[in-house]
Amino acid sequence: MNSANRFVLNAYTSLESTGIFSMMYSVSNIFLLITSSIHLAWLPYSMNIAKQEDAQAVFARITTLLFVLLIPLAFLFWSVADIIILLFSKPIYLQGENTIILLVLQQILNLIYYCVSIGLTLKEKTIYITIGYSVAAIITVLISFPLCKFWGILGAALSSCIGYVVSTSYIALKSQQFYPIPYNKKFLFIYSFILMIILVISLLISNTNIIYNFIFRFIAGCLFLIIPFIVNIISVSDIKNILKKKQ
Repeated sequence: MNSANRFVLNAYTSLESTGIFSMMYSVSNIFLLITSSIHLAWLPYSMNIAKQEDAQAVFARITTLLFVLLIPLAFLFWSVADIIILLFSKPIYLQGENTIILLVLQQILNLIYYCVSIGLTLKEKTIYITIGYSVAAIITVLISFPLCKFWGILGAALSSCIGYVVSTSYIALKSQQFYPIPYNKKFLFIYSFILMIILVISLLISNTNIIYNFIFRFIAGCLFLIIPFIVNIISVSDIKNILKKKQ
C-alpha cells in the first residue's frame, strides 16, 4: 500500500513527480516520531490492560483519545509543512505539499489499526488481519491507476490513504464481533464526517501562499482539538491526570 502508487505514478506522470511524491513521503515521516513511539508502547501496555475487569472500556477510551488528539496534531504539522519543505529542499517541491496531510493520516490510521485489532489478537483470530490487509492492498493497487492518471501526486497519496481506511475499518468491524469494545460510535462517526469535509475543503483551496495555508490549517487543527472538549469526550482534568502519571 505504501509503494505501489509510486510505480503507477511514474507510469502516468514523470520521474520528477515521483521524486516530489517521495520527498513528501519523507517529510510526512517526521510525524512518525509521535505515532511510532506510541506504536512501540502499545503492545505491552495493551496486554497489561487486558487483565483488568474494565479492559474493554479502557481500550475504547485510549483509542478515542489517540484519534482525537492525533488528528489536530496532523493539521498543525501540515500547517508548517511548507516551511519545512523550503528549509530542507527547493520551492519546486511545494507542488506536492497538499499530499502531506493524507500521508500523515495513513500513519494515524496504521496506529489506530493496532488499537482496534486488539480483540483479534486476544481471541487469536489474527487471520482476519491478514485478510483485511490483503483486500486493502488489492483495492489500493487497483484504484491507484485511475487516481494517479487523473490527479497525479494527489491521487497517489489518496489511493494508499483509502487503502488504510479500508483495512482499519474491516479489522475494527471484525474485532468487534469477537471482542466488543464500547466505542462512542456516534461521536466517532460525526467527528470523522467533519474531518472528511474539512479535509476536502483544505485540499481544494490549498495554494502556494504559505501564510494563507498556515492560517487555515492551524485554525482547522485548533477546531479539531476543541471539538472533543466541547462534547466532553476529553476534559482538562484528563490532561492533568495524564501529566501527574508522567511525573
